[in-house]
Amino acid sequence: MIELNQSDFSPLDSPGYFQHEMRTIYHQMPASERELLHHLRPEKARELWEYASEYSTELSRYLFSDTLEPITSSSLYEWIGHIDITNMNWSVRLEVGQQSLQVLNSRNDQVIIVFWTAEEAVAVPWHIFYAYWDDFCRISLEDVLAFPLSEEWYLVFYHEDQMVIGRPRLPLLDEVARKTLSERTKPLIHQAEVLRLLLANEKLSAIKLYQQETGVGYKQAMEAVNKLLKDFQSMA
Repeated sequence: MIELNQSDFSPLDSPGYFQHEMRTIYHQMPASERELLHHLRPEKARELWEYASEYSTELSRYLFSDTLEPITSSSLYEWIGHIDITNMNWSVRLEVGQQSLQVLNSRNDQVIIVFWTAEEAVAVPWHIFYAYWDDFCRISLEDVLAFPLSEEWYLVFYHEDQMVIGRPRLPLLDEVARKTLSERTKPLIHQAEVLRLLLANEKLSAIKLYQQETGVGYKQAMEAVNKLLKDFQSMA
């Protein structure tokens, strides 16, 4: 069970990339809910981000899965669900998202950590995340990661309106096992094909291929293919 204490938080008006967006959400809430929204210090956010990286990486591999049915073949998750909310109006997407979140059955209004980057995160009770999930997830143009302190579920939201949720297998990996797994990135075999896709303006396909071959998460794959293209262009 992840634990937080008061020293892990910083004021909501602390400098940060999403300061304006966070305050926009903050001012939508009644006063009774505002005091329950806590901004994590960048150092603490980074610590938890890295601690959860194996589970978030595994989940992000299913962002572009062709199936919407629960997936049970993951070594880290009992089941994974992929929800496509593309082209839905606000009220419909909010309802569909909340129906999907209900499956998680988060107990006792536990604290949820919501990440927009590795160093930008907030801690909120479940009922607030559930009510404002669309606001929290649409702040960032990057992936959004969320999970409770118990880690009984994980959620990744991609800004193209793809949501993936999953319930980890028990027992959860300990810190040593997580570190060991993170060192097992597989080599990229078809680099030429990834580069061909990039040059053909098929960046998403290039990212998916990179993910499939190396086993890394979406964000890491995106950064890697961007670097691959930049290196190629610098040599041209």
